[in-house]
Amino acid sequence: MDNESVLNSIHIYYQNVRGLRTKVLEFSRNLLLCSYDVIILTETWLTDGIFELFNEHYTVWRGDRNSDLTGQSRGGGVLIATRKDLKVSLQPSFNSSVEDLWVTLIVKLKRETIKLHICVLYLCKQGSRFSFSEQLTNYLTKLTNIVLDNSLDKFLLVGDFNLSGITWLPSNLGYFTPYNARSSDELLLVDEMHIHDFAQYNGITNKDDRILDLVFSNESLVVSKCVDPMVPIDPYQEALGITFKCIELVTLRTAPRTNYRFNKGDYLSINRELNNIDWCVEFQSRSLEGCTDYFYETVNDLKERYVPSRVTGSDHYPVWYSAALKKAIKEKYKYKRKYSN
Repeated sequence: MDNESVLNSIHIYYQNVRGLRTKVLEFSRNLLLCSYDVIILTETWLTDGIFELFNEHYTVWRGDRNSDLTGQSRGGGVLIATRKDLKVSLQPSFNSSVEDLWVTLIVKLKRETIKLHICVLYLCKQGSRFSFSEQLTNYLTKLTNIVLDNSLDKFLLVGDFNLSGITWLPSNLGYFTPYNARSSDELLLVDEMHIHDFAQYNGITNKDDRILDLVFSNESLVVSKCVDPMVPIDPYQEALGITFKCIELVTLRTAPRTNYRFNKGDYLSINRELNNIDWCVEFQSRSLEGCTDYFYETVNDLKERYVPSRVTGSDHYPVWYSAALKKAIKEKYKYKRKYSN
């Protein structure tokens, strides 16, 4: 897909479908009635022989469960489908040992182009190879490396984390904060997401007043309950509508300013001009305020004539950035480039 799409927002559908094998016709029929930009599914339970899910308007990426690794013959599986007119690429190098799938969406705005990295995951143990805790650690370790390598990009992580013990309380900023994380797995997830500045935006609980499906991002999202799910919902997991708003921030620029090079000034000429002025005569006919104005007008005129200057344009930092902060940012990227090679 070579064309870049200009979007104001990205509309995403998410559902833990609890198996699509027996719901193919229903899913395909309901797909015709929707216009989502991205569709994300977990627990697809799909196998190699099932392909009839999406029409020609979508590009589909699947991560079907590997029964040899998990020791389970059914369950699991993740899927991401994107509109064909979007510029999207699969990121297999981002995958960890969990059932995760990554794609990168290129979003062209009026003044810039941003990258949105989308990850869907289903977190569970991997047979006798990895325990649940090891799987979580593997995923978060991989995530850390990805974020460090793409620190200026946007991220959306959505899926079944199977950590329903965490209570998520609403904040006045639109996201939800963890309240009672107690287990080592819960604390690890909360700490790592906080380090990466990822907030959790899903506050829709299931019939047991718990949340299994989590939606993390470093950009503001709107998550709502989908009233028209593509397949019947599971009692423990709701279908979600996720809106990613493509907000383009226009930073205030420092106004161009004139810098005078006083060390290069022609002070002999300045002194000569000042000595040629009869200050008594000039001040005699003026008020005190007028004398002050005349003095500064004279000095400024001499400065313009005999002191070299240059106009400095605005830089790409916001106006409130101090010199120390600019230096720290430059140092950060210098060492990032050094140790990324």
